[in-house]
Amino acid sequence: MKSLLFYVLPFILASSAFGQISDTPKPVDNKAVSAQNPLLKMAWKTPFDAPIYRLAIADTAGDGKPRLIALLQEGNNALRLSVYRWDGKTFISEWSTPVEKSVTAMAVGRFAPGVPSAQIVTAQGCYLWDGKEFTLKPFSRPLAPVGIVRHREGEESLLAREGGEYAVYAIDPKGVGDDWLVPGKPLTPLGAAGEMDYLFGLLRAAPTELEAGTPPEYAAVGLLGLWDVRRDGKPLRFLGRYSSRSNDAGSHLVFAQEFSSNAIKEVWRSPGLDGPILDVALGDPKGEGKEGLLVLAVDPKSKGRVLYLFVADKT
Repeated sequence: MKSLLFYVLPFILASSAFGQISDTPKPVDNKAVSAQNPLLKMAWKTPFDAPIYRLAIADTAGDGKPRLIALLQEGNNALRLSVYRWDGKTFISEWSTPVEKSVTAMAVGRFAPGVPSAQIVTAQGCYLWDGKEFTLKPFSRPLAPVGIVRHREGEESLLAREGGEYAVYAIDPKGVGDDWLVPGKPLTPLGAAGEMDYLFGLLRAAPTELEAGTPPEYAAVGLLGLWDVRRDGKPLRFLGRYSSRSNDAGSHLVFAQEFSSNAIKEVWRSPGLDGPILDVALGDPKGEGKEGLLVLAVDPKSKGRVLYLFVADKT
């Protein structure tokens, strides 16, 4: 078990891919830089009726088809875990179950080596697809999923918090009790040329935990990630951003190169989103051959949700 800092470091270590970490990054017009560096483009935007606050994209049935997995809050503070699929026109629910009020986070991925279907992990335990339905393997001790890492070879690791410490896990579906939760593939340092073993990584943390390394308007979103957009072995860091300052207000997905607790040097910024970002996931949610970052944001007018898919700009 290790502290959060140990797991945040791979996301913020200086390298040729990331630039130097500085206490005082040089002033830069972040919006102008984004316009000059067309890293991503918006593939589509669609409203989502359900009040979801966490999402993931994965093949949870092992049939090669992506699903959108979501935690949502219903009336009277009731919580529900749901799995959706795209039917060509909209996302329809194909499975749903109530969850305990302690379930405020989840991680979804192929954490069990050799198993074709992805596993859904919440604070209650792990949901496994048995070919007909999901079965829950409960935790016997408090464990909170906080992130996921997708390694270059295709393996995926679960990042979770137990008490005040963090660890990387894999899943053994044949295990009994807590024996099904086993040590995962260790996170590796940078290679000599600045390359990393990760295609994608996402860490969800409290804003107070991220404020040590990012300004408040970025830390407030509670997300820090990596994505090898160019597939060159040098993943770029991304964050959410939300500011109400009159001179730079708005909600954005941001890719950053150099950052500290008081400034960030952005390399790309999305167009303004309708409202604050709630979550981000990597995948192809509609199964149309467009892998990208799916951003979940609040619609402040309707209090509903909006989904945005950002894909690599190859122009």
